[in-house]
Amino acid sequence: MPTFSELLSERYSHWAQQGLHGEALFMALAFDAEIAVMLPPENAAIVVGSTPSGLKQQRARNTGPPFVRLTGKVICYPRVDLFRYLARRYVRRAA
Repeated sequence: MPTFSELLSERYSHWAQQGLHGEALFMALAFDAEIAVMLPPENAAIVVGSTPSGLKQQRARNTGPPFVRLTGKVICYPRVDLFRYLARRYVRRAA
């Protein structure tokens, strides 16, 4: 069974080979059925290039990606919202 990091890398490569990049690539990942619908903070941190504690700080400051509080201490990040969050922050560089 591949790690989440390996799965994410494989799916990213898959969509890039299909010719997608930037916002379109993030949107393809948002609806990629190979990736879990709800991601725990450890996996969400891999997606956004942070740490679980970094995401916790963002939640405390009301910044960062959208999340769902399932119970008092259980947090999950919806896949679609997480990748849409990244798509909105994609910066195009002038050629």
